[in-house]
Amino acid sequence: MCGLVVIQDSYHRINRKLIPAIHCAMHHRGPDGCAHYYQPDLLMCHNRLAIEGAKEDLQPLYSADGQYIAVVNGELYPYQALRQSLQQKGYQFQTQCDSELVIALYQCYGLDFVHHLRGEFALVLWDKKQALIIAVRDRFGIKPLLYGQAEYGEKNSSNKHVRWYLGSEAKALFAAGFVRKWSQQGLAESFSHQYLLPGSSLFSGLKQLPPGHMLLIKQGNAQLYQYWIMDFSQKSKPEQTLERIIQAINIRIPSQKRCAFSLSGGLDSSAIVALAARELTYEPDCYSVAFDENDYNEYQLAQQFAKQQGYRLHQVKVSRDDLIDYIEDAAYFSEGLAINGQYVGKFLLNKAIAIDGFKVVMSGEGADEAFMGYAHLLQDYCRHELVGSESKDKLAQLTTTHSLQAGLMLADNHDKKKFNQFVPSFLAAKFNFIQILGELFKGEFADATNQHFYQKRLLAKYSNKLPPSQLANLIWTELALANYILRTLGDGMEMAFSIEGRLPFLDHQLFTFAAGLSTESKLNSLNTKQVLRESLAGVLPSAIINRQKHPFIAPPILSGLSYSRYERIIDCLSTESFKYNPVFDQAKVLRWLKEGWVAPVSEQKRRDPVLMMLLSFAALQNRFKLTDMELC
Repeated sequence: MCGLVVIQDSYHRINRKLIPAIHCAMHHRGPDGCAHYYQPDLLMCHNRLAIEGAKEDLQPLYSADGQYIAVVNGELYPYQALRQSLQQKGYQFQTQCDSELVIALYQCYGLDFVHHLRGEFALVLWDKKQALIIAVRDRFGIKPLLYGQAEYGEKNSSNKHVRWYLGSEAKALFAAGFVRKWSQQGLAESFSHQYLLPGSSLFSGLKQLPPGHMLLIKQGNAQLYQYWIMDFSQKSKPEQTLERIIQAINIRIPSQKRCAFSLSGGLDSSAIVALAARELTYEPDCYSVAFDENDYNEYQLAQQFAKQQGYRLHQVKVSRDDLIDYIEDAAYFSEGLAINGQYVGKFLLNKAIAIDGFKVVMSGEGADEAFMGYAHLLQDYCRHELVGSESKDKLAQLTTTHSLQAGLMLADNHDKKKFNQFVPSFLAAKFNFIQILGELFKGEFADATNQHFYQKRLLAKYSNKLPPSQLANLIWTELALANYILRTLGDGMEMAFSIEGRLPFLDHQLFTFAAGLSTESKLNSLNTKQVLRESLAGVLPSAIINRQKHPFIAPPILSGLSYSRYERIIDCLSTESFKYNPVFDQAKVLRWLKEGWVAPVSEQKRRDPVLMMLLSFAALQNRFKLTDMELC
């Protein structure tokens, strides 16, 4: 992928001396070249990660008449078919770059061009004729895009002026001059239900452009439009499932670069590499994380499958020591908070892929959202949509089968009286363990942050008439998928090493098809994703097809940790930087941590998500020098 920053200011001249710092802050997103467009009132910077196209295809991209300028992060499909279609309509391409489709489609369809975009992308287009900035983010939030404004002049005055900032990462916007502060609202959301709401960020004044949205900025004013929503209304035919998946995979196979594959040995990643291998002219290289505790380690399953299929498999060992050693780097590149060491696992996975020279990795993320593969969705289905003994029996079996997720993703109970409405299982689990954080807050932050208030606000946002399991899937997709799986675990960890992630299961045409399949076809057994398993019967071994889902989770840090590494954790939370953070009381945190060291193993596992929150917060606090917080 790539990195982009755009600054627009009609009243104050933009300092072009900012340009080198901006490009430097985005170098990891695009080490293969950088360029910019500069006018006193507009700056557009771009760093390129070269995957397709010619070496000279740097961005920004320009229309033939120079009236339209674009910077794009991502890939658009199917490139050749769209290019030929637009050429027939009279558009003259200036480059071989797929990103130029943005300008061509806009000239052809106006603002409706967003409906013709297919792929993983975030983009900003400048329309000179209308003095209009158009920013668009893909339908699931695979690629990040932040925006914010800085105001000049007196408040509530007609002389107040606005400078707009847009960019791929906060660190690049900080390099561009945006003031760095914590956002109380963003932190409150994270410490109340873990996941940010669509549009929120951890940084004051910066918002995420929500997935499936378009932002228009003209004369200093901004308007936000939603151009895509998850649609459960269409009626899809299950027998077309495999065909749809194959198409989504094939259009994502690079034509000019070899592609690596993330392989866990589970259904989703195995399906991606097995189906892609039919089209490849080379033997697939697969990479798999091996954690140092058997219950969390899937490597042997991946090894068995790769050997059977004749794929090269590369083992990436990740120890509990690694979970501490690399947490600050992982936090810096992800710009997010974590509840598990899994994002260090992703960080080291992508490091290994990059060392071997790959720039593209394909993975199975999104299948669990498209085909309802999570145990917590099945728990909601059994609890709320089944009745009698069938509901009771399946719930009992579910708890036993998916014990690793108990308390982390599967709720032990639902407090109906507290919220007086349906609470998805995964959120109920978050509400339970995240209460511990409230006990560690400083008094002023605790006074300003009512966890229950933020939890109720979140649930109120999603009140609708969908069946419980579909509603839970919608909430999960907009919160956990966009703001954690795709940003923190996905793009952040991939782009740390200049790697482009491609996610066939999040092809919006495939996803819409999958959403149109009946819930019963997906959740009619304890395996989940039943329709997907059936469609892959002739592709994968039966052992993989029938295997229970094993989520990508790292072992708890405290459990089995050496004393020397425990002291390292103490050191991380004893710094002057953490002492003066605006959220946590250092003395309370250190007492809590010492209690956890001698606690039973079951209690240590229960505390692990909170410990990871603390460590990732401390890492961000330190790396970004975030000492201040803007109050709501």
